[in-house]
Order: sequence, then structure tokens, then C-alpha cells
Amino acid sequence: MIDKKYINQDPSDWLIKSSPAMEYLYKRDIQSISTKEDYHCLANSCQMKTFFKKNSSYILGNTKYPDLLYSGTVWKFATAIELGLDKRSDIISNTANFLVQNLHTSDGGFKFDWKRDLPVACRTGDITRYLILSKTQPDAVDRAVNWIEKHQRHDGGWLHCPHASLCDSIKFGFFGIPGKGLKRENDPNVSSCIYASAACSFALSVYPKSSKNVIKKAAEYFLKRKIFLSSNNMPIKPKKTWNRGFDKLGYPILSQYDLLYGLLITAKLGFAKDKRTDMAFNLLMSLQNQDGTWDCTNFGPGMINKPLHGRKNPNPWVTLNVLRLMKILGSEQPLN
Repeated sequence: MIDKKYINQDPSDWLIKSSPAMEYLYKRDIQSISTKEDYHCLANSCQMKTFFKKNSSYILGNTKYPDLLYSGTVWKFATAIELGLDKRSDIISNTANFLVQNLHTSDGGFKFDWKRDLPVACRTGDITRYLILSKTQPDAVDRAVNWIEKHQRHDGGWLHCPHASLCDSIKFGFFGIPGKGLKRENDPNVSSCIYASAACSFALSVYPKSSKNVIKKAAEYFLKRKIFLSSNNMPIKPKKTWNRGFDKLGYPILSQYDLLYGLLITAKLGFAKDKRTDMAFNLLMSLQNQDGTWDCTNFGPGMINKPLHGRKNPNPWVTLNVLRLMKILGSEQPLN
């Protein structure tokens, strides 16, 4: 049941009519009544045919450059899962197999498409979550979650990345030399990355066997920041090329974050009604339109992209995430 007391009007009818994906996701995530027939209608809809038009091969996206934003295999796989597809579509299983074969590291994490066997926290969290939601590769998922739990840092978040600067990236790209990033892992003076922490925490929230202690520490990472504030109670400064501010709402796909996403992650971890979420929640409600919808104000890299979904305001994707949050608030238990 959705907690509707904070919503100006019920946007459900509008949301369902906006696209086949929205109709299916609303039934699956909000009403919990999706059927095999509903999935078949989604998979065979014009929306899916448009999505697959340039992805009609055996594997989704550009397999030569799988990390390529918006067109690489990683992005296309993530987007397909967000649209509601899973292993019932063969191309999803095939793509999941490709990702595990090519990007899964020996210690259980996931890497970018580079030759060195060096996992990255944000990429591990994102791919793990999408594998879980696609209902594929259970062995790889178990190993990846184990990696995530082992690499949680002192502050409850995650950072693990070989690059600490642009110079590091250039050295790694040209010479294969790891940068100074991994030296920061055990430094208590270095805060974890909010993007990596969101990715890993979300993966844990949809994995039924996650460690309760790790879950609690992960939630605390966001709660002590009141979802979007720094240690001095000022808004966290996002990466310049990614977010203009975490109060600008989008629909994160890969290595992205905003205050709605933080509220949703914290809620899914089981801390939906913690008082430290109040400021972010009140700000989210203040961004609501009179008709009970929310606009998308951030189409930055890693957010859902405009060529596929349009710059529609009110935005069905942002509104859907709000309803997912409200569903958790109206439940005794968090959604998984």
C-alpha cells in the first residue's frame, strides 16, 4: 500500500498510461500483481521494439566498448533491467553472461573494460544489482556481494578505485599503471565516495542474504549525512561533470545519485522512518507538482538519457521512484 498522505493527487492513472514499461513496473513494484502475461505484453510492446532496434544481436549494446555511456553493453543491460526485463528474455541472460565473462574479477568484484584485474566499487555495486534484478548469474552475484561486504570502509561506505586523479587515469590508460586510489582505502581521513556507496548499498538492499551488520553500517553512511549533507551540514558537492546538486532529481542508472535515490536506498535498507531522513524527505515533497507528479531536472551522465525517454516534465521515471519510496513508507517491511 502506498502512503498517500503526502501526495497532492494520485498520479497512478497518468503513470500507467505513459508507457508500457511504466504500466508493467507499476503493477510489479507498486501493486505487486504482475503476471506472465503482463511481462509478455511488455517484452513485445512497441517501446521494447524501439529499444531493441539497434540491439537485435545476441548481446545488448556495444560489446567492443562495453563501458561506453548510453550505448555500451553495461549501459544497455542496466537500462533494459530498469525497463522491467529479466532472464525471461534470452538477450538478458546472454548479456549477463557476457558481462560476467568479461568484467568479473578473480576476487569477485567487477571492473571497467581494462586489461588489469582491478575491480571498482561503483561498477561492482551497479552490475551486481542488475544481475540480481535480472535473476541471472547467482554464483557471480554471491561472489560479488561477498566482495562488497569485505570492502566496506570505516564510515560505512565504499571507495575502492585505482584512480585518485586525472593523472592516475592517464597513466593507467597508456601504461597500465594503477594509480594512488587504492592507497586511500584504509585512510580514515578520506571519506567514502557517495556514488560508489549508493551503488553498493542498493545491491545489498536487493540481496536477501546481506549481512545485517553491513546493512546497518551502510544505512548509517547516508543517515549521518541526512542523505545529502556533508559533515558541516552543507549540501555535498557532487562531481562537477555529473550533478549540479543532489536536490536536482533524475533517474540514476549507473554511478549516479540524488536525494530521492538516497531516500529510496535508505528505505530499502530498512531505515525508511529514521528521523534523519526528514530534511531530505521534506525537500523532496516540496518539489512535488500539484497533480502529484515530479519533474526530472537532471539528465546528467549516468542518469536516464533523453534520447530514449525524453525530457518529459512531469516525469514518469522520477515519479515512479517516489511511489516506490511511498510503498516502503506504507509497509511494515522494506521492499526487496
